[in-house]
Amino acid sequence: MPPLSLDVFWTAVAASRLIADDQLPQIRAACEAETKADDESADKQTALAAQWLVRRGVLTLWQAKRLTRGGGGSFFIGDYRLLDKHEHPLGGTIYRALHDPTRRRVALVPLDRTACERVEVWTEVVRRTERATEATDPALSRTWALEEAASGRFIVCEDIPGRSLADELAQRGGWLVAKAVEAVLPLCRAVAELHRLGGVHGLISLANVVRPISKDEVPQPLRLLQHPLAGDPLGLLSADPLRQSRSLTRLGDAVCFVPPERLMNGQPVTPAGDVYALGCLLHALLAGRLAAWQGDPVKTAAFLRHAAGAAKPVLPPIPDCPAEVTQLLEYLTANDLARRYADAAEAADAIAACLGEPAVSSALPDERPQAANLIAVATAKPSEESSSQPSQRQTWLPLVAGGVTAAVVVLVGMIALFVGRGTDEAVPPDAVAAVPAAAGPAAELKPPADAAGGDTAAEPSGRFVVENDDQLPWLPPTAGTQPTLRYLPAGSQLMLLARPAELLATADGRLLLKAGDAALGRAVAELERLLGQPLAAIEQLQIGWQADTDGLPLMGIWARFVEPPAAASAGAAAGEQLSGWARWRPPAAAGREVVVASPSLIEPLIAAADAPGQLPRSMRPLVPVLDDQRQLTLFGSPHYFVHDGRSLLPPAMLPLLEPLEKLVGADCPAVAVSLHLDDRTYVELDAVSPAVGSARGLERQVEQGLAALADAVEEVISKRSLAAYGKRLVMRLPSLLRLLERQLRVGIEHRDLIIANSYLPQFAGHNIAAAATVLLEQVAADPEGGTPAPAAAAPAAPTQTLAQRLQRPVDIAFARDTLETAIQLLVEESGIPIEIAGGDLELEGITKNQSFGLEQRGVPAEKVLLTILQKSDGGAGKLVYIVRQEQGREQIVVTTRKAAAKRGDTLPAVVAGSDAPVSAPQ
Repeated sequence: MPPLSLDVFWTAVAASRLIADDQLPQIRAACEAETKADDESADKQTALAAQWLVRRGVLTLWQAKRLTRGGGGSFFIGDYRLLDKHEHPLGGTIYRALHDPTRRRVALVPLDRTACERVEVWTEVVRRTERATEATDPALSRTWALEEAASGRFIVCEDIPGRSLADELAQRGGWLVAKAVEAVLPLCRAVAELHRLGGVHGLISLANVVRPISKDEVPQPLRLLQHPLAGDPLGLLSADPLRQSRSLTRLGDAVCFVPPERLMNGQPVTPAGDVYALGCLLHALLAGRLAAWQGDPVKTAAFLRHAAGAAKPVLPPIPDCPAEVTQLLEYLTANDLARRYADAAEAADAIAACLGEPAVSSALPDERPQAANLIAVATAKPSEESSSQPSQRQTWLPLVAGGVTAAVVVLVGMIALFVGRGTDEAVPPDAVAAVPAAAGPAAELKPPADAAGGDTAAEPSGRFVVENDDQLPWLPPTAGTQPTLRYLPAGSQLMLLARPAELLATADGRLLLKAGDAALGRAVAELERLLGQPLAAIEQLQIGWQADTDGLPLMGIWARFVEPPAAASAGAAAGEQLSGWARWRPPAAAGREVVVASPSLIEPLIAAADAPGQLPRSMRPLVPVLDDQRQLTLFGSPHYFVHDGRSLLPPAMLPLLEPLEKLVGADCPAVAVSLHLDDRTYVELDAVSPAVGSARGLERQVEQGLAALADAVEEVISKRSLAAYGKRLVMRLPSLLRLLERQLRVGIEHRDLIIANSYLPQFAGHNIAAAATVLLEQVAADPEGGTPAPAAAAPAAPTQTLAQRLQRPVDIAFARDTLETAIQLLVEESGIPIEIAGGDLELEGITKNQSFGLEQRGVPAEKVLLTILQKSDGGAGKLVYIVRQEQGREQIVVTTRKAAAKRGDTLPAVVAGSDAPVSAPQ
């Protein structure tokens, strides 16, 4: 690079905005008066000027170096002034920065824009950041916010100047036993808080423990850097199976802190893995070095893998170490998970006992479920057997019907199965309501609750160890009892069990109901009419379908309410009729239960009120795996579902039937699919192997069919011209399904039961359901895929004019987003094609990235559009919309009033006379 002249340097300083325009001439004059010399070369003069600015505190050394090297780009991220830059060896860039409005020093970690477009990466970033912001232990670095600027998203956290424990250890050598144990206790307590909040650290090492130094250079207590300062802000390395030397090389000597089970099976770090790393940290402080380090990360990993199978500890004993601390180290770093402390809370109590201090676990937050590393789910390779493809792959049908995705779609649609059965009354779409006690000085150090020789059955906490075996299905999130199947019509071939109130208490559950079309809305309204209560008031719901002598479906519904309805009349006569249905309230239920059935079924149900429901013999093997705490479960006979019961399904779901039968085989007597939503999405498929046939064969058949979902969906999408409605959502479906199939586990229980289950991120349920529903509707409308559905048509009212669709109510809500995103949300919600004339907006100085918040529910689409326009230009009245004819169809174009007038465009009446600035709605 040629030398940077002094004039070019000062031009770069001015362009950087690091010095105020009104101060720059004075600073330049003072600098040149002290540094400029005619006998110096151009680059020397530039270097002297930069050094002067650094000495005077005008620029930081990093800023000066970047400017003298001709570095381009901004020195600002939003309101944050960048002071210094550090590339973390474990991944991620960390900027020291100054928040200009408050003059507060912070650290910024930018997030890779491309990587964050992957749903599993962005979900993991949000989850980790949420956990980090909640953690407030003083030994942890603080994480404050996930923000967005024009340059992209970034995380704002605490700036902790100081030196790492690795540097301190290299300078001081080994610590005294008491000092080392005292130093590790607050770090362990801090990690315990992360565990209680449902997260893990995963990157504990000497390099990520810092000794802060205050302004007066007084050393402070040790601090543990957490997400994102610990490195790996996207969670990519934490999810890496560490099979390749490249990944191990990135770790460097931090590989000494990787738990043996992670090196052996490639799984992400668990709370027990963090405990192992804390034990290695304590051992390093006592030994003065990393005892497992072999001079190279790859060699060290090989050494640790080999030692993991040995009975003796990997780390050598510390000479002259007290027996209780030696025992503590053994429990912290044991290869056997049953001998290691299960989490940092248990480990912290043990360390406190060594110091004669009270237990710390009682002061920690309440425990939350641990969340799986979602990137590990998305990047984990299936086993050799599960990755093999079926001998004959159908075009797209093995896709959704393959199983779990079909479960989500079918469960959403199954509430609508009874629409029109027993009544001809039309229900309008708008009818839907939108640890041990404190130890004294002589306390004995206790082993982990699961250590060999312990009485685990008598342990009050009920703690146990589940071996992570990828050959077994996942442990489900619920552990309820078998359902009683009360008031079940005899001979029922299809059953739906649900817990609507619990489902609707989750954000994803509410969105799941919105994922259906108008038919689902009518179904929910009809169900609420029959039961006399909204879904949110129903604790348990059971629907059973039975075929009559003509093969037509009859239905019985039983519901239990959260609270008895105010107007419930217990013991109402069985003859209570409502539009082709009979309703009865069991007297013993005190108004909390109701039975609704086809008139021919109600009397038999009342007569058998005291007897438990009986499943057909072929379905009884399913009973051991049914769980009455699962939010949605659909089970029954696949043969009935595919043949006589096909009339129950909406037309768009008929393509699911044939592949469903192929997935489990024509002779499979019973299948159940279930869904449970909390901070994750859990899906499960259970199938009974045929009387003649192999359970192992059915297991392989199910596993192969489910493993082919994403590729099959991608294939059908690639061959179709998708309508504009929901296109972006459908395009994301293969990525979501790959998360599902890579986390899929299949196994055999009770000799003849096949169980396949998987975990997905929160909100995956409604995304998959909505995308699959839209795709099925378009496939049903055009099976050959040759002609796309009209892009401007909303599915609920394809014949409506644009003006009519603008008056349809929509729901849109977001905390803060851009004009472009808001318009896209309106397009997907209303089905109305809308385009932004970006060039017109730029001429008025209005950007599509202007951000604002919005909450509009049940409001006409036109009013929502006007609100978006007013918020986007600050209520100035500059933004308007026009209607254009594009290829024979009407389309809305967002433009400016000035541009529309210049072209002679006709404005709609609602905006034609509104040319004065207005106050943007709140």
